[in-house]
Amino acid sequence: MRIDLHIHANKSRCSGLEPAEVIKKAEEQGLDVIGLVNHDLKPIKYKGSKKVKIIPGVEVSTKQGHILILNTDKEYPKGINAQEAINMAEKKALIIIPHPFDITRKGVGSKLYKLKGYHAIEVNARCLFDYFNKKAIKYSRVHNVPLVAGSDSHFPQEIGNAYITVKAKTIKEAIKKIKQGKNKTYLKKRKIKKKLGPYLKSAIGYTKH
Repeated sequence: MRIDLHIHANKSRCSGLEPAEVIKKAEEQGLDVIGLVNHDLKPIKYKGSKKVKIIPGVEVSTKQGHILILNTDKEYPKGINAQEAINMAEKKALIIIPHPFDITRKGVGSKLYKLKGYHAIEVNARCLFDYFNKKAIKYSRVHNVPLVAGSDSHFPQEIGNAYITVKAKTIKEAIKKIKQGKNKTYLKKRKIKKKLGPYLKSAIGYTKH
């Protein structure tokens, strides 16, 4: 099973991606499952296709930085304490710390050391500098924390730039194995100039609507 855990739909101000557009592109990229989220909104249960299943979720803007919560039905208040958001999540949820050391995009940074109860940290295809992801990889190894990957897509060309593979037949089984660290992580290597355009558009709140 090939999964891109971090894609933004157009309910996020920073993304212009229609759900149908995401699904089509995900199929083209050979993805089986995607995490389709918005910022600080109640998770929306988007309908997938025969080839691509969707995990609902939300990227929460906590006081300490961003937290990605997938397979959740709850709404998490913007500005909530990060540990409180983690504690709020259901047992079924998959809690990921996205781009943790990316100082340009509200990563939690050193506050990660104090957080408890999350399931994985992320390498992120939108990090402008490789250093941010290398630091996440090192943290994962040193602290024995599962590592996942997400494209953090806001535009079609970004979908599938990072993903994981896991041997599972259902989303429930996949989440269980991810929590156990039984997945492989893939990150497409790209030069900064390839990342910069989409990065700047979403940073200023680009939307095609």
